[in-house]
Amino acid sequence: MSGILSLDACKINYMKFDILKKNIPVSRKRFIFIVFLVGVLSVLRLIMSLSLHMWYAWDESFDDQLLMSYTSRDHFFSLDNLTLAKNAGYSYWLLLVYLLKVPIDVAQFLIWLIAAFVVTVAFYSVFANIFISIFVYLYVLWNPLAFENWLGTRVYRNSLVPPLMFILLGLLIIFMNKICPLLFHKNEKIADIKCSKIISFFIISVFLGIVFAFVYIQKEDSIWLLPMYIFCVGYTFISILRRVSNKKKKIYLTIISLVPLIMAWGGVTAASSINWVFHGVNVLNTRTEGEIAEFASNVYQIENPDQTTEIWAPVSSIEKAFSASATLQKNPKLLQSIKTVIFAGGDINKNPLTGDHFAWQLRFAIDDSMGWNSESEIQAYFKQVNLELEEAFNSGVLQRTNKITLSNSMVPMTSSEITSLIKPTFRAFYWSINPLEQYMVTSSKNDTLNEVRKISSEGNTDKGESDVLFGYRRLGIDPHDPNPEFVSFSLCQNVANVVTIIYSIVNHLLLIILFVNMVCIIKTKIWRVSSRANIIIFSCLLLAYSFIYSFIVTWYDQFVESEYVTFFYTAGYISPLVVTSFIISLGVLAAFRDEWERCAEVRQLFLGSKL
Repeated sequence: MSGILSLDACKINYMKFDILKKNIPVSRKRFIFIVFLVGVLSVLRLIMSLSLHMWYAWDESFDDQLLMSYTSRDHFFSLDNLTLAKNAGYSYWLLLVYLLKVPIDVAQFLIWLIAAFVVTVAFYSVFANIFISIFVYLYVLWNPLAFENWLGTRVYRNSLVPPLMFILLGLLIIFMNKICPLLFHKNEKIADIKCSKIISFFIISVFLGIVFAFVYIQKEDSIWLLPMYIFCVGYTFISILRRVSNKKKKIYLTIISLVPLIMAWGGVTAASSINWVFHGVNVLNTRTEGEIAEFASNVYQIENPDQTTEIWAPVSSIEKAFSASATLQKNPKLLQSIKTVIFAGGDINKNPLTGDHFAWQLRFAIDDSMGWNSESEIQAYFKQVNLELEEAFNSGVLQRTNKITLSNSMVPMTSSEITSLIKPTFRAFYWSINPLEQYMVTSSKNDTLNEVRKISSEGNTDKGESDVLFGYRRLGIDPHDPNPEFVSFSLCQNVANVVTIIYSIVNHLLLIILFVNMVCIIKTKIWRVSSRANIIIFSCLLLAYSFIYSFIVTWYDQFVESEYVTFFYTAGYISPLVVTSFIISLGVLAAFRDEWERCAEVRQLFLGSKL
């Protein structure tokens, strides 16, 4: 047949062939071999974790050590300018690890193991293919990000993000597929739904909401995940309305389908409420939320030719803000502190504040000039300041920039500046497919007490032995032997490098498979009879979402000179999205293998006359 294939040439008789129940038969010997192989590779993966180790950067006062300090009782009952500088999500994880008395190396392995298990269950529930499931399990468990120096083995929140993202995506797939299978005939209705299935759907919904809330409170920019989450819940809600024929059960199921939103809201609210109870402010942090963050945003919004993608808050913009606010004019010491303390190095004209350092500078300047005695009072003070600045914008005393603003906590940009982000965005996105260019296998180790004493005595940090001992106790690390080797450290590094190369090759092959799927869908017009197009479109949406986040991060970190930092910010979030997208495409290719054999024109297009 010439031209586009007829619909009958490629469609599947779903009444006679239930794709969800079709599976490849596995002999007993083959099954035993598979279990043995998976078990051995899982044990080897544990050995990798025990040998490469998590390492704690105890002298990183604004990052690793700060989040560790949030696990202390003093965090809840004392106050300084860093108490609410960051979200405490990772600190809750560290506190859980400490209370359960699980060494951090084992805990990190277990969270990856859970991620691999959840994603495996998710893909088996959709495709019912044992070989795809095994591939998924090993693909996630041995993900090279687990061995990366900053993204895998560093005791910091970015190391927890990749496995949490896999868990979130796996639960989303299970949730979306539980009642209304993602692979279905276009006109298929669902009539027989057992009570046990409804109960399990409710349990999955609860866990999904909890996991999303936990992912959300990890970092300050997690709001970008919300549209994807709402889309998946909305898709499930609509699918139930359209496909479930039993009206009574339809009501139950549609209500349950909204539980993930309710649980997520409740989890984030609970985290904010902790700060309300102990510090009097109902936010996750006061650096990117609340009135201080709003003041920083107002400074970014002031029209100023001195503002660049590197310097978000030029000193002239800060001075204009003070001139426009009667409240700030009464506090000249605050302006002086902004111009001199910490990041300004004594003179802001010689050391202009780059990027979002202004938000950090504010905290130290407030502490230096006003004292940091009450979060609520400081919020009230800057609320008045922001009202005055808003009035100044409205009256024309201050001119608001006409640049494009993506977020209140990021610098506005011109259209030409935004256009210049396209190339670095593609680079950041591509690193999730081919991480070889930026990937650094872990090489850092925990400092011994002698090394800590030496660093402290040289005056390189205001932290000392007590800070290290506190962190090591929390992490289950022996301070006298903080880097025990189960097997050779260098050997495990070599294995990790080989794994990264293999992943890069496999990722490119999976990208080709996704492309083949897309072309075949267009060529055969299969969307008229099946959901294959829907699930491939969902796969493509995950890629698009990954690209959008890469763009957001690239916008943010233009003031950062190192591309590795961009990789550090992006890879943990977008790699799981990209990997999930690729595996979905692989599953579709395997599930519809009979269909490929029927489509002669597709065979000729890609593989010649025979598959």
